[in-house]
Amino acid sequence: MKIQSLTIIFIIIILPISMVLSEYIKNIISSEELRIEYDTKLLDSATDAVKAYQMNNVNNSFRDISTQRVEDIEASVKAFYNSLSTTFDFIRL
Repeated sequence: MKIQSLTIIFIIIILPISMVLSEYIKNIISSEELRIEYDTKLLDSATDAVKAYQMNNVNNSFRDISTQRVEDIEASVKAFYNSLSTTFDFIRL
């Protein structure tokens, strides 16, 4: 066989493989970018919830301890959900 024939056969074999691999890598990159974006949004919402709990815990020092903890936890959970819905552009709770 001539070199030209081998080159054409090589291109016919390699071109589809490279196209499929290119699409596969693009999909992996986009899914990782989306995962990183979601992780960042979740971490930001968790940070907001912790800050809300800390602020409520400092400001409520004159009430009953058991009632205070329950209300502080409920407020921090609500802050988490509100922050999460804001970052994902959902309807606020």
